[in-house]
Amino acid sequence: MRFTPALVAFTLFATHTHAQWTTLCSGTSDNNGFIVDFEYFQDTLYATGLFTKICGETVGHAAKWDGSNWYSVDIPHDGHAMEEIDGVLHFATYQFANDSNFVWRYYGDFVSALGEGVFNEGGGTSYTPNLYDVIEYDGQIVASGDFNRVGDKDISGIMRWNGTEWDSLGGGLSGYLPGAPPILYPHKMLVDGPDLWVCGNFSHAGGVEVNGIAGWNGTNWYSAGPGFDQAVYGIAVYDGSMWAGGQFTTSGANEVASIARWNVSQWQSPGFGFASADPFDFTYVHTLKVIDDMLFMAGGFDQVILDDGTIIPCGSVVAWDGDSLYTFDGGVTDKDLEAIEKIPGGYLFGGGLYGQGYVAEWLPVDTSVAIHEIQQDIRVFPNPATDVLYIRASAGTQASYRITDLTGKTVLCGYWNGQPVDVHNLTSGYYMLELAADSGELLHSRLVVQ
Repeated sequence: MRFTPALVAFTLFATHTHAQWTTLCSGTSDNNGFIVDFEYFQDTLYATGLFTKICGETVGHAAKWDGSNWYSVDIPHDGHAMEEIDGVLHFATYQFANDSNFVWRYYGDFVSALGEGVFNEGGGTSYTPNLYDVIEYDGQIVASGDFNRVGDKDISGIMRWNGTEWDSLGGGLSGYLPGAPPILYPHKMLVDGPDLWVCGNFSHAGGVEVNGIAGWNGTNWYSAGPGFDQAVYGIAVYDGSMWAGGQFTTSGANEVASIARWNVSQWQSPGFGFASADPFDFTYVHTLKVIDDMLFMAGGFDQVILDDGTIIPCGSVVAWDGDSLYTFDGGVTDKDLEAIEKIPGGYLFGGGLYGQGYVAEWLPVDTSVAIHEIQQDIRVFPNPATDVLYIRASAGTQASYRITDLTGKTVLCGYWNGQPVDVHNLTSGYYMLELAADSGELLHSRLVVQ
């Protein structure tokens, strides 16, 4: 499904609000590694990633936050994902050495390994037994990662805990996407009803060609259309549809720029994709997460590109509510974001660059809500507009107005006295109209110009 301008509206908090980002810590002196994941456990927020120092505190490869300070959690390796299962916090960790790795369990006061270790036999720096995700499915713990042996069993890419030892799932994962390095990279898992989904860089699951994303129905592996041309890093279900994010550009004959939505039989563009202004930058979507009835998308990108070619500047995170894209005051620059979690009053984001981390809060203020609350007091038509714009507002028959583009730049302003506004010189795209009545009342409306 491709959206037309009349069907897609975009609200940018940055257009009519004060700056809302608060950096808690950044750089190499406060953080010596990337923050990859946040998770609540026992009503406390935990972080894990490629660090041993966060916000100036020396910690393990994980830390817990009381809202003001970070405290150490002694996980043996760099962490990639956390999941609470049966009252225990489970960790999937990196092991940057040709040795065994484990699923680690944290009980709140001590850590232990679950079952035998995983190995990736083959040699070279690509053959490290990294674990990327751990999840509960059908009453069992399931873990995915780059491994081809568990203890003395040949198990490839994904394994389930049967209560006493690790078993395989239907032959496991194998192969690599064309042109990709020889890494399975089963990066993220998702439970959707009776099925388990896993995505990554693998080409086959149980002998079935899947190309980066596969479903397991409890008995067999199956594909989702043709899959993708490059790695898939994140999957989520939002508004009844499955979404996938990664570094891909196509799914079969369909162009999908790092984000795609499943539409019964194929992966399609949701009406937008992601890019980087610098063509040499690596563009990817790492994390898809549903919070507050919105789908958050985070990774490494600085542009949202609509299917009609419109470019919206952003910074490593946007959210979609089914109608509008939110850029959170333009996001952050020169940093990738991967960890997202809801906190009182807003959201916490984590990420960074190689060798340094970044943690920041985004807290909305009341003016960001006003755009939605007062739209009933202003009407614009036609919308989309071409030559002139008619306005009906509770402000009466006179007010100053300004029209801003998606970056917040004023492109047209003047004094409205009930007469139509000439917009024929505006470039086709999406805008925000603001009326400032003599009484001091501010009214806003979205506007599309064709």
